[in-house]
Amino acid sequence: ISLAVFFAKPQAFAAFDNWIYASDNDQPWNPRTLEEAKAKAAELIGPDKYDAAREDPRVEEYMQKSIETYGLTVDNTGNSLPRLSHGSRWVSPELNEAEDLIKILNDSLGLPKP
Repeated sequence: ISLAVFFAKPQAFAAFDNWIYASDNDQPWNPRTLEEAKAKAAELIGPDKYDAAREDPRVEEYMQKSIETYGLTVDNTGNSLPRLSHGSRWVSPELNEAEDLIKILNDSLGLPKP
């Protein structure tokens, strides 16, 4: 649904993304139902555009590429979707402090230290 919104009306994506993850009560996150998400998407981009966007082949292509990328990052234990990627470099750090992240960025990705 999010991809359909993005491809149909990119300027509406932020509003949809903010809504889908927003809290409507004291909970940190209020999961939306599928029907609520569809209705919000249609509200933001228009019902006709939403119906057309659901059939946009780019949605399926993007999903397949994401699934393929995930499959390439799983190690032999079934773990390790990378938390960071840069070009063809993937980093799966276990971070405890900001200094750990800085070291990983420097060592693994060749980024300069601040």
